[in-house]
Amino acid sequence: MISAEIYRPRSSVSRNPYDGAAVATRTYNQNMRLYQTTFGSGRVEFRGYRADSLIDSTNTPGVSFYVYSYDNNKNKVTEITNGSRRDEFTYDHEERLGTYRSNYQLTIARTGRFRRSAIETYSRRKA
Repeated sequence: MISAEIYRPRSSVSRNPYDGAAVATRTYNQNMRLYQTTFGSGRVEFRGYRADSLIDSTNTPGVSFYVYSYDNNKNKVTEITNGSRRDEFTYDHEERLGTYRSNYQLTIARTGRFRRSAIETYSRRKA
């Protein structure tokens, strides 16, 4: 077996095996939202949700922490990573991505040099 998801009844655990070994074990809450993933490496990811079922946060202790916010149309408008990286999104009247802005600094793999721009921005051209 290469990889398969095993589905279980509500509020239970599922395992995702790879050649017979567990790659991830997932725990769901009473609303069938993914609450916890334990990876084969032993790392654990936790997810928090808003009352409307949108994901509010993800936390992998010692690795990463994400917090999300949304507009009234349930479009993600901010994503904050580990408290310092901030990604912002805007949408047009048809709810298509209009702009993307980030304070993240990229590292170029070939040279190892940092891109010194403090802000990266993406704008979709208007048709």
